[in-house]
Order: sequence, then C-alpha cells, then structure tokens
Amino acid sequence: MNRRDFLTGSGFATSAFTTPVPRWLVAPADEVADHPGGVQVGRADLDELRDAADDARRWDSKYGGGSWKADSVTVCRQERAAPLLRGSFTDAVGRDLFSVTSELSRLAGWTAFDVGRHDVAQRHFIQALRLARAGGCPPGCSPDP
Repeated sequence: MNRRDFLTGSGFATSAFTTPVPRWLVAPADEVADHPGGVQVGRADLDELRDAADDARRWDSKYGGGSWKADSVTVCRQERAAPLLRGSFTDAVGRDLFSVTSELSRLAGWTAFDVGRHDVAQRHFIQALRLARAGGCPPGCSPDP
C-alpha cells in the first residue's frame, strides 16, 4: 500500500493522535485502578480475557486479520471485557483488567486495519493507549503486554 494514499484516502486522521499519544507519553499512569461496582471481577475473568487475546493473536498470525474469526476479539472486548470494567475489583485486579482490555483493543485495532477500516482501527488504538495507562503502563513502557 502506498503510504501517501493511505494517509489521504482513508478514514485515518493523523491529527487524531496529536493529543492521545503525547498524553500517554507525558501523563503519569493512573494512581489507583480499584472500582466499587457491580459484579465482582476476579482472576478467572482475567484468565478468560487473556486466553481470548492469545487465541486472537494466534489466529491472526496463522490466517490474517481479515479472516472470519477476526470479529471475535471485538465481540469479546464489547460483550465480556467492557461489562467487567464496570464491575467491582481491587487495584491489582483492576490494573490487570485494564491491561488485558488494552491488549484486546490493540488487537481489535489491527483487525480493523487489516480489513481497511482505518478510522475504526484508529479509535481502537487510542482506546488501547488510555487503557494501558489505566493499567499502570507508565511513559517509557510498551502499551503492549
């Protein structure tokens, strides 16, 4: 793909990263990640999300991001991870929850990118940066777990 065509001919806007990326690089990680809420979130929930992310990563490596199963990471993020973010969890569980949800958002971004939905990919990538910071990923660390 011609890079110039990508930047001018897609829904991707380089200006959309002018705030999120510097904010992630400059702002400190969130101080606390605990949350009093609905359902109690535990290590089993985190293991399930990590397994989903690992499966999505393996599937993408083997078959590519445009395969029929590519939407599973987005569905997992929306239907499983997002409700857990409104749950009740300790600081340690919260940081892990934000980190694994960041990874799911990053994977969803690459999946969207692979099928040409660059505007959707961009939103997932920006969300992944914010979730990584909430998970305690300070400036200088990689937002990828």
